[in-house]
Amino acid sequence: MGCINKTNITFLAVIIIALVSCYKPQKEEIKMVKQFNISFEDTSLYDGYVVIDPKTNSNHIGKICLEIPYGGGMNYELPDSLINTNLRVIVSGKVRNKGWNTFGHAIVVGLFEKEKVNAWLEINMDGFVRKKDEWNQLVDSVQISSDRNQIRGAILKVFGYNGSKKSFMEYDDLKVEIKTVK
Repeated sequence: MGCINKTNITFLAVIIIALVSCYKPQKEEIKMVKQFNISFEDTSLYDGYVVIDPKTNSNHIGKICLEIPYGGGMNYELPDSLINTNLRVIVSGKVRNKGWNTFGHAIVVGLFEKEKVNAWLEINMDGFVRKKDEWNQLVDSVQISSDRNQIRGAILKVFGYNGSKKSFMEYDDLKVEIKTVK
């Protein structure tokens, strides 16, 4: 008992090959639900704090800083047809900061029921700043599982958040895509 011989090794190899060959990765079924483009130019369309770009003195942008921990974004009431579904929220846009050593700046994708937070997921903006004091491209996504998405009338919110409450971050031209994933 406990001896390893060629027969045992061959038998184990056959079992492993059989198990691996039976594994088939499942394909995700992804369906677009809604898309939002947030340029902050029409400040009546979006929630939160929006400022005029200090570099152009014309373009409106989202900004988070010490005084403004919650920046501009959007709200979307999820239709009942999306209850108990997995949601993937893809956010792309531009981010800008003057320093390299920043932390705690995020785009929050949250699912809210009145004042209760059912899901709070963050996309780290700091990791996308490659060139300081210039606009840098941000593209990332988060997934809200079906067990968190069970409330009728839930509001999906996407907005800037300054968790560090120290330095600032600017962001603009956000594109938000909401998709179901099966």
